[in-house]
Amino acid sequence: MQNQDFSYLYTEEERARFDWCRREQGGWNYRPLFSIVVPVYKTPVRLLDEMIGSVVRQSYPQWELCIANASPENEKLCEALEVWQQKDSRIRVKELSENGGISANTNACFDMVQGEYTAMLDHDDMLTENALAEVVWLLQEQPETDFIYSDQDMLEEDSSKRFNPLYKPQWSKDCMYAGNYITHFSVLRTSLIQKIGGWDPSTDGAQDWDLFLKAAEHTDQIVGIPRILYHWRMASTSTASSMATKTYALEAQLRAIREHLHRAGESQADVEFYSQDIFKIQVKWNRTHDGDISVIFLDEDESGDLATQIAMVRVMLQLREREIVVVSRSRQRLDSLKGKEALVGERCRGLCVSFANWAEGYQAGAEEIGCTQAVITGTDMDAADEATDEEVNRVSETKGEILLFLTDGLTALRRKSLLELADWAVYDKVAIAAPKYEEENRVIREMGIALTTDGPVSMFEGCFTDGTTDCGKNYWYRDVTAVDYHCFVIRRELFDQVGGFSTGEDGGSNLRMLDFCLRLRALGYRHMVSPYAPVHLDTTGRKMMMCDQFRTHVSENAWKAFCEKHGIGEQDPYYRKA
Repeated sequence: MQNQDFSYLYTEEERARFDWCRREQGGWNYRPLFSIVVPVYKTPVRLLDEMIGSVVRQSYPQWELCIANASPENEKLCEALEVWQQKDSRIRVKELSENGGISANTNACFDMVQGEYTAMLDHDDMLTENALAEVVWLLQEQPETDFIYSDQDMLEEDSSKRFNPLYKPQWSKDCMYAGNYITHFSVLRTSLIQKIGGWDPSTDGAQDWDLFLKAAEHTDQIVGIPRILYHWRMASTSTASSMATKTYALEAQLRAIREHLHRAGESQADVEFYSQDIFKIQVKWNRTHDGDISVIFLDEDESGDLATQIAMVRVMLQLREREIVVVSRSRQRLDSLKGKEALVGERCRGLCVSFANWAEGYQAGAEEIGCTQAVITGTDMDAADEATDEEVNRVSETKGEILLFLTDGLTALRRKSLLELADWAVYDKVAIAAPKYEEENRVIREMGIALTTDGPVSMFEGCFTDGTTDCGKNYWYRDVTAVDYHCFVIRRELFDQVGGFSTGEDGGSNLRMLDFCLRLRALGYRHMVSPYAPVHLDTTGRKMMMCDQFRTHVSENAWKAFCEKHGIGEQDPYYRKA
């Protein structure tokens, strides 16, 4: 058993946090037992020792380590496990007669579990010494939590240094359809794993991913701790090193997601790799959208050929739109559409109104197609119920059930970008589905908007579209707090439910989209961005992304009042950087 001093891996601030956790836990009333399950198979003894040592050093002492050893022929490994058992009675080892695969071996560990919570740890990873303490600290405040995970980073195989941190979003269901961002160290209520039925051997290689998706089918009490609590070993046979070493996992990943969607009632859905080079996963919803999409096109800047822009939208919708309402201040531009039905379609009509900003223009277009006309502020839903019988009849008699809002100056960079958004907008508790804004050189302009007390932030701005950042892969689906107004899709019923865009924001139209997004989130809905719906916004003229407009037009006092109204804090739940 080698030297177990790894203090050199941690900063002074991190070591101070370790000390704080040791002092603080003396006052905790709730002290659950954690069962840490670790299946072991052909694990190098040094890495095994370092993994077990990281558990033994936990500042929170109520734990048991349940190890299933599937390498009974490995004498050195068996001897090392025996030494640890003699050293600490909390370490329990079950010798298996053979290797049954990762899921079967993990289930063997789980058979030994006695704790209220079960924690998963890989056989060559390391925990920070405050890992369990941080979980218990969270449970003091949120005892109803069923599923907990944390940030992570990588550890060199020789334990010489840490690198590549991953700052994870709070629970992001849609992100899980592209990548298992939670990975190894995770803590679930033991009764929840029992209800699920443990780990499924048919998903070996993606067994934890499958378990997490099943867990989310039974609970929404899922919380991410925004601290690095474990180090994922960069071993030669680890998925941290190369998926090429575990090619069997690829089909298991697709199967886990596909079967989850089928259980959710999406029987027509399929999942496939969009790119085998970097293993980009895409959900194929296989919806028809025949006549269920109403388009509100805002001629905001009155630039470019209007008929050509409308034709482009129709192509991106595969000619499946129910209707298109073109909102413009210019009667002349609307008149230019006459006689061009071959381009704009027979279901395209113009609406000439004098709007002061995009929110007024969008609202006028929505009212034109029969959406609720009451415009409300805050989260008071009473006003949304005051539509007249005539207005209700207009909604029920006509129009699509999906609303697509978009402005001029927008170019879809993929043929089915807009249909991709319509697919997502009718799934589960998704309220708004939005595109990825991308420059022509494949650099991301925005993938959703993060909100903090410092102001709104364009997520992943300046990153390569297929790259990786400290917040994960840039090609994952993303759950987000807010989106830009230039292009988004929402179900008609949800737009009606909140009454459209509010009018009472001191920051004017620059805050109305954020307010709209937050009012929907307050009702329990979420927003998402699809990387498979790339668009380009031409900003060479007056057109600006919403975050750029904010910096120019919203005062510090207006933003402070907005944050207080909506409870915006120092960190966005879905996007954090060091």
